[in-house]
Amino acid sequence: KFLELNVFSVYTYLHDKRFVFPRSALWNLAGVSARRFFFRRILMKLHKLSSLDPIRAKEIRDMVNICTAHDGTSLSFPFEDGELFLLIEEDHRILSSIAFVPVEEKLYDCSAFTHPAFRGQGFFTDLLNAGIEALPEDSELLFYSDKKDRLTAEVLEAIGAEPDSEEHMMALDPEDFFA
Repeated sequence: KFLELNVFSVYTYLHDKRFVFPRSALWNLAGVSARRFFFRRILMKLHKLSSLDPIRAKEIRDMVNICTAHDGTSLSFPFEDGELFLLIEEDHRILSSIAFVPVEEKLYDCSAFTHPAFRGQGFFTDLLNAGIEALPEDSELLFYSDKKDRLTAEVLEAIGAEPDSEEHMMALDPEDFFA
């Protein structure tokens, strides 16, 4: 393919309080008993970082690659530009991560990924809430969602994020161009 067009939706989220999924969503986890779910959560660690060391960056990059391959999407993670990185780790394995990149005063791009095997367990909510607590009050978050990924759009709408705009990005494969 010579040129690929990727379409992204941009969602805005203005936080003035923490978002919590309904209790019923926590208890209705498919295939996971509530006791096992809560026991595992005790063993997990949430890390807040201002930068990523090379080992964590590689682990997040590997997880992001798994996510994009699984979802058929083309989103990326801001390894260099983030001001705040949060991640959930279990047994030295990163299960979910989120980054906040300052755009202007009280406006942040937000990029989040959760390993497909660990979705639906509240990790995104935990990371978002921890990030909201660390950001200035009344900050606004911008989330980018690949149009091919309806599940992400549903999660963003569930937390109260509203569609704001669409952006188009063209990716040119140099091998096709110079072949």
